[in-house]
Amino acid sequence: MRTNDSQPTSGATVIDLVPVTGACRDLVAWYDHQLAGDQPAAADLQGVVARLQDLPAMPGRIGRDINLVISGDTTRSPGEVVSAVDRLRNIANHNPPPVRPEPAALPRRGRRRRRDKNRSRKSGQIPLPGFEDDRPED
Repeated sequence: MRTNDSQPTSGATVIDLVPVTGACRDLVAWYDHQLAGDQPAAADLQGVVARLQDLPAMPGRIGRDINLVISGDTTRSPGEVVSAVDRLRNIANHNPPPVRPEPAALPRRGRRRRRDKNRSRKSGQIPLPGFEDDRPED
Protein backbone atom coordinates (compact mmCIF):
# COMPACT_ATOMS: atom_id res chain seq x y z
CA MET A 1 0.00 0.00 0.00
CA ARG A 2 1.25 3.46 -0.85
CA THR A 3 0.50 6.77 0.78
CA ASN A 4 1.28 8.55 -2.50
CA ASP A 5 2.70 7.48 -5.83
CA SER A 6 6.36 7.88 -4.88
CA GLN A 7 6.76 6.51 -1.35
CA PRO A 8 6.20 2.83 -0.45
CA THR A 9 4.81 2.35 3.05
CA SER A 10 6.14 -1.17 3.56
CA GLY A 11 9.75 -0.07 3.99
CA ALA A 12 10.73 -2.03 0.87
CA THR A 13 14.24 -1.66 -0.47
CA VAL A 14 14.67 -0.66 -4.10
CA ILE A 15 17.46 -2.60 -5.80
CA ASP A 16 19.10 -1.63 -9.07
CA LEU A 17 19.10 -4.95 -10.91
CA VAL A 18 21.36 -3.85 -13.78
CA PRO A 19 24.65 -4.52 -11.94
CA VAL A 20 23.17 -7.64 -10.31
CA THR A 21 22.16 -9.15 -13.64
CA GLY A 22 25.54 -8.34 -15.16
CA ALA A 23 27.43 -10.01 -12.31
CA CYS A 24 25.08 -13.01 -12.44
CA ARG A 25 25.64 -13.30 -16.19
CA ASP A 26 29.38 -13.47 -15.60
CA LEU A 27 28.93 -16.16 -12.94
CA VAL A 28 26.60 -18.23 -15.10
CA ALA A 29 28.92 -17.93 -18.11
CA TRP A 30 31.87 -19.17 -16.02
CA TYR A 31 29.75 -22.00 -14.59
CA ASP A 32 28.52 -23.02 -18.06
CA HIS A 33 32.12 -23.21 -19.30
CA GLN A 34 32.90 -25.42 -16.31
CA LEU A 35 29.94 -27.69 -17.11
CA ALA A 36 31.04 -27.94 -20.73
CA GLY A 37 34.44 -29.23 -19.59
CA ASP A 38 36.32 -26.18 -20.85
CA GLN A 39 38.32 -25.83 -17.60
CA PRO A 40 37.90 -22.04 -17.21
CA ALA A 41 40.66 -20.27 -15.33
CA ALA A 42 40.36 -19.89 -11.58
CA ALA A 43 41.47 -16.28 -11.98
CA ASP A 44 38.32 -15.68 -14.04
CA LEU A 45 36.22 -17.04 -11.18
CA GLN A 46 38.03 -14.74 -8.75
CA GLY A 47 37.06 -11.79 -10.95
CA VAL A 48 33.44 -12.94 -10.99
CA VAL A 49 33.43 -13.34 -7.21
CA ALA A 50 34.99 -9.89 -6.80
CA ARG A 51 32.25 -8.39 -8.95
CA LEU A 52 29.59 -10.15 -6.85
CA GLN A 53 31.27 -8.89 -3.66
CA ASP A 54 31.14 -5.31 -4.97
CA LEU A 55 27.36 -5.45 -5.12
CA PRO A 56 25.42 -3.81 -2.29
CA ALA A 57 23.93 -6.16 0.29
CA MET A 58 20.91 -7.91 -1.18
CA PRO A 59 17.91 -8.94 0.87
CA GLY A 60 16.02 -12.20 0.49
CA ARG A 61 16.76 -15.25 -1.61
CA ILE A 62 18.95 -13.37 -4.09
CA GLY A 63 21.18 -12.10 -1.31
CA ARG A 64 21.48 -15.53 0.28
CA ASP A 65 22.38 -17.10 -3.06
CA ILE A 66 25.01 -14.48 -3.81
CA ASN A 67 26.46 -14.83 -0.31
CA LEU A 68 26.63 -18.61 -0.70
CA VAL A 69 28.54 -18.29 -3.96
CA ILE A 70 31.01 -15.66 -2.75
CA SER A 71 31.59 -17.20 0.67
CA GLY A 72 33.09 -20.43 -0.64
CA ASP A 73 31.39 -22.16 2.29
CA THR A 74 32.70 -25.74 2.19
CA THR A 75 30.15 -26.92 4.73
CA ARG A 76 27.41 -26.55 2.14
CA SER A 77 26.61 -29.41 -0.22
CA PRO A 78 27.47 -29.06 -3.91
CA GLY A 79 23.74 -29.36 -4.63
CA GLU A 80 23.04 -26.22 -2.60
CA VAL A 81 25.67 -24.28 -4.54
CA VAL A 82 24.35 -25.55 -7.88
CA SER A 83 20.80 -24.60 -6.85
CA ALA A 84 22.00 -21.11 -5.92
CA VAL A 85 23.73 -20.70 -9.29
CA ASP A 86 20.60 -21.92 -11.09
CA ARG A 87 18.45 -19.38 -9.25
CA LEU A 88 20.97 -16.68 -10.13
CA ARG A 89 20.73 -17.88 -13.74
CA ASN A 90 17.09 -16.76 -13.66
CA ILE A 91 18.27 -13.31 -12.57
CA ALA A 92 20.91 -13.25 -15.32
CA ASN A 93 18.35 -14.17 -17.98
CA HIS A 94 15.65 -11.87 -16.68
CA ASN A 95 17.10 -8.64 -17.98
CA PRO A 96 18.83 -9.33 -21.31
CA PRO A 97 21.12 -6.71 -22.81
CA PRO A 98 19.28 -4.13 -24.90
CA VAL A 99 18.79 -4.92 -28.57
CA ARG A 100 20.14 -2.36 -30.99
CA PRO A 101 17.35 -0.53 -32.79
CA GLU A 102 17.28 -0.69 -36.56
CA PRO A 103 18.87 2.28 -38.29
CA ALA A 104 16.34 4.95 -39.16
CA ALA A 105 17.64 5.14 -42.73
CA LEU A 106 16.16 1.79 -43.73
CA PRO A 107 13.22 2.12 -46.12
CA ARG A 108 9.80 1.37 -44.77
CA ARG A 109 8.22 -1.85 -45.84
CA GLY A 110 4.81 -1.81 -47.40
CA ARG A 111 3.03 -0.91 -50.56
CA ARG A 112 4.27 2.18 -52.25
CA ARG A 113 3.58 3.22 -55.76
CA ARG A 114 6.39 4.72 -57.70
CA ARG A 115 5.53 7.97 -59.34
CA ASP A 116 6.06 8.05 -63.05
CA LYS A 117 8.80 10.60 -63.63
CA ASN A 118 7.34 11.48 -67.01
CA ARG A 119 3.87 12.18 -65.62
CA SER A 120 3.37 15.84 -65.03
CA ARG A 121 2.06 17.06 -61.72
CA LYS A 122 -1.17 18.97 -61.88
CA SER A 123 -1.48 21.88 -59.57
CA GLY A 124 -4.62 22.22 -57.52
CA GLN A 125 -7.31 19.73 -56.66
CA ILE A 126 -8.83 17.42 -59.25
CA PRO A 127 -12.53 18.24 -59.64
CA LEU A 128 -15.06 15.66 -58.59
CA PRO A 129 -17.21 14.12 -61.34
CA GLY A 130 -20.23 16.28 -62.04
CA PHE A 131 -18.63 19.33 -60.44
CA GLU A 132 -16.37 20.33 -63.27
CA ASP A 133 -15.92 24.02 -63.70
CA ASP A 134 -18.46 24.51 -66.50
CA ARG A 135 -19.47 27.98 -65.42
CA PRO A 136 -19.07 30.69 -67.95
CA GLU A 137 -16.43 33.19 -67.08
CA ASP A 138 -17.64 36.66 -66.17
